[in-house]
Amino acid sequence: MTAAGVESLGEYLGKHSHLIDDRSSSVDLTVLVPAYNEEGRIRPMLKETIESLTDKRVAFEVIVINDCSRDNTTQVVKEFFREHLDIKVVEYDQNRGKGGAIRLGGLLAKGRSVLMADADGATNFKDYYKLQSLLTPMGSNGLVIGSRHHLNAEVQRSFLRDILAKVYNILLSTVCGLTFRDT
Repeated sequence: MTAAGVESLGEYLGKHSHLIDDRSSSVDLTVLVPAYNEEGRIRPMLKETIESLTDKRVAFEVIVINDCSRDNTTQVVKEFFREHLDIKVVEYDQNRGKGGAIRLGGLLAKGRSVLMADADGATNFKDYYKLQSLLTPMGSNGLVIGSRHHLNAEVQRSFLRDILAKVYNILLSTVCGLTFRDT
């Protein structure tokens, strides 16, 4: 434990090392789903993910990282898990944020490719194949970033959220030199 009583990622993985497998498996794609209070939205997203990947006959796994939700997110995922054996749920006992959830999921991933998808279904999972077609020519060192900022996107956010997102993106591009529009 750290001084503040928060378990470090190394301590967490040490206690849960049985979750980490080698990446020599036959899994083509790992889908990471960080989740926080998503009980009402995660089931349709998981259903779309499973249907989309099953249709393409991709060897995949889905890892839902529940970041200490206060609702029934874990129960909803476990119920869905009973129907679909390709889904795992990992729970934190203390909130670590989306970055911490993605980091842990990345360490647990067995797939040759890893995709992070929001639990709220904000993006159409079928767009994964557009990203995959860009990633394939890059080989094992590629990175593709999908954005909701395209002509056909239907993103519904409040005016305040739009303003805050624009300010954040301007700050990131100024301080870090990033040229992404959707971070």
